[in-house]
Amino acid sequence: MRDGTAPDRADGGAGGPLSWLASVTANLGLGYLGVLPLGMVVVFCRNYPLVWLGLGTRDPNDNDGILPWIILLTVVLGFCLGLWFLVNLAVRRMTGLRGPRYWPVSGLTTLLPTGVFSILPDSAWKTLGWF
Repeated sequence: MRDGTAPDRADGGAGGPLSWLASVTANLGLGYLGVLPLGMVVVFCRNYPLVWLGLGTRDPNDNDGILPWIILLTVVLGFCLGLWFLVNLAVRRMTGLRGPRYWPVSGLTTLLPTGVFSILPDSAWKTLGWF
């Protein structure tokens, strides 16, 4: 129920375009940092689960087994997911964004840089000035 005594905000209030811009900017930054862990997941899947299903060949230089991969992925992905959750929780509280749209939009926005770097690997890195 809306309080009739509260004045309307001229900037659109919670959920306005600036609030969504803050959310999208934070998640694009997190997605840029998340390219490395998601790339590690792809390498792991190409060397183990997909090979077990008969859909690929294993890297001949990978002779350490699966345990180091599982430990590394658990630590790296746990850290990145925890950071993503805490940053989004802070952005959501600061901007006042509510509703069921926030978390799916944040997740998809975070995956966007990974998709761009996967589809256009050379062009994306050169655009950023990294060679």
